[in-house]
Amino acid sequence: DTDFLKDLTRRLSSELSRKLGAPSAPQESGQDWMLSQDQLPPLIKAYDARISELESSEDQFRTQAEAASSKLDEYRESNNKLRAELHSALETAMRHETLAAQGIGGRAME
Repeated sequence: DTDFLKDLTRRLSSELSRKLGAPSAPQESGQDWMLSQDQLPPLIKAYDARISELESSEDQFRTQAEAASSKLDEYRESNNKLRAELHSALETAMRHETLAAQGIGGRAME
């Protein structure tokens, strides 16, 4: 538990330093800041703000991913439709070519 709390305090302190533009290394004795009740609320506030930023970013990325997925589905449907049209056009062209070849071959035999 102690190691966890030390790590949590270190990360919170780092976040606060990042927000305030201060160096992230602890000042003075190095341990006083971990016990200071004056610094804890700003640490938690900065940590909560960072979590909010990350959640907001996640929401934006999720929205972008959903839009991209929707667009991908549209492209997939369009691609399938074009593939079917191409297949139909190729079959028609092959039938016409076969009929034309039979017509030319049939006339040559007459």
